[in-house]
Amino acid sequence: MAKNCLRINHEGNSIQLSWQRGQANPRTAPAVTFEHPFDKKALDDLRWYLEDYLRQPYGLAPDIAAKIEQKLQTWGEQLFELVFRSSEQGRQFFQESTREGLRECELVIASDNPEVLNLPWELLHSPSDRQFLAPSLAGMSRSLSDYPIRAEMGELPQDKLNILLVIAQPYGEKDIALKTIARPLLDSLSNIRKKVNIKVLRPPSFEQFERELNEKPGFSHIVHFDGHGNFDPDSQGFQHSLGAAGQGVLVFEAFDGSPQIITAAKIAQNLADCRVPIFVLNACKSAQEGEEKFSSVATRLVSLGAKGVVAMAYRNHLISFRRLSRINRS
Repeated sequence: MAKNCLRINHEGNSIQLSWQRGQANPRTAPAVTFEHPFDKKALDDLRWYLEDYLRQPYGLAPDIAAKIEQKLQTWGEQLFELVFRSSEQGRQFFQESTREGLRECELVIASDNPEVLNLPWELLHSPSDRQFLAPSLAGMSRSLSDYPIRAEMGELPQDKLNILLVIAQPYGEKDIALKTIARPLLDSLSNIRKKVNIKVLRPPSFEQFERELNEKPGFSHIVHFDGHGNFDPDSQGFQHSLGAAGQGVLVFEAFDGSPQIITAAKIAQNLADCRVPIFVLNACKSAQEGEEKFSSVATRLVSLGAKGVVAMAYRNHLISFRRLSRINRS
């Protein structure tokens, strides 16, 4: 556990930085006005670089990518100025929390606003240290500010770590090789293999997934989904309750092997009492938020009671810098 925690709390049109060392009471800097630091073109350029460029890196694309790469540091410094240099106390908090090195500090971004959660916080760049913070920090996560959790966890088995592994490959040759994710996962657990129970879901359909979790609530510690994800901006799943379209989806594998697209709304409805604390979604855009909060698969799972979700904000598995976003509940 890191010795220091910096927390960026966003509410309304302001953000407030707090710093906690160990078990001491958090110290809070004055709230400052929050202004979205990037225009639409900057966000579109970043998404193109992280999603489309790696799939077609030829023609004029390398020249366009080089120009965007030159902007990454500038964008990161804009974020840094907004958070850590908007007040003298904010400056002091950053200096003190990182005095022993970034590895002794974790950063949490807390908000219920999709625009804030979707900001590329991993780009934070310190002008004085001349480095991006994310690779060296003890951790970086996004947290929902204040939301009533539907289902509490209860007691979980203590004798073994139970992992449910879902590998959905409905697109044949277009899918990533079966062992690309599973093999490193098994290798990483080799030293504690006798203390871990891994079940591979068969068939990897949503019906079987739902049945497995709801028949054994409070059994699985971790669900690891290895498959496809996306964000459907035209989905109507949330309009009736939240007033806006758009939601995340996961692609399971139906009984006949065809793609089975499941929306975040359906996942929330059908897994309300699954009581799984940790979800790892190795699926594209599983952390991307729409116009309304809780429209991504990740935040929907948190609304069910999950303590933490590791998910992807962008499309490609091949990434030029860390894009995994952990969504936690406060």
